[in-house]
Amino acid sequence: MMTLPTLTQMLSPLNLAAYWPYDYYWEDMYPAYLSAFTGIVIFWLFLFIALYVVNAIFLMKLFAKANVPAWKAWVPVVNTWKFLELGGYHGAFSLLVLAVIIPCIGWLAAIGGIVVCALAAYQIGLKNRKDGVWVVLYLFLGVVWTGILGLGASTWDERLGKPALGHERPPHWHAPYGGGAPGSGF
Repeated sequence: MMTLPTLTQMLSPLNLAAYWPYDYYWEDMYPAYLSAFTGIVIFWLFLFIALYVVNAIFLMKLFAKANVPAWKAWVPVVNTWKFLELGGYHGAFSLLVLAVIIPCIGWLAAIGGIVVCALAAYQIGLKNRKDGVWVVLYLFLGVVWTGILGLGASTWDERLGKPALGHERPPHWHAPYGGGAPGSGF
């Protein structure tokens, strides 16, 4: 009388080939795995590009409220640099993203970058007359937070929060006689 093998016997590495119901080998299934992997990569790449474009549009609107040129919202490191400067922090913290590739300490740089961006988001929220609790929305759904601030009816008030860094003119400053930026001599 023949007995059926147990599940552990069937799934053991040595017996798996004996009970494999199909006569497939890795070479036979490789094209199917490759096409599935390619489809997944294309899906995530499309999703990343779509989120980047939507976030750049929202950042353009937010930068317009702060009198920052719109093109800075589209350049990858420059938009984070300017975002941090609007929050009152030095833009060089945006370079922490590049430190992620350093083994063993890269994750510390990533956490530091997230913390500094959250602090800058808090200051930018204050300048748009939003409460501090809005930072939670920034941490979990940054695109939605940027959309609310960029497309919302709130106005930029540089006097609230930490003063912005950078050479762009704050919104409340008006040049006499149509002149240039302060200290430019025009």
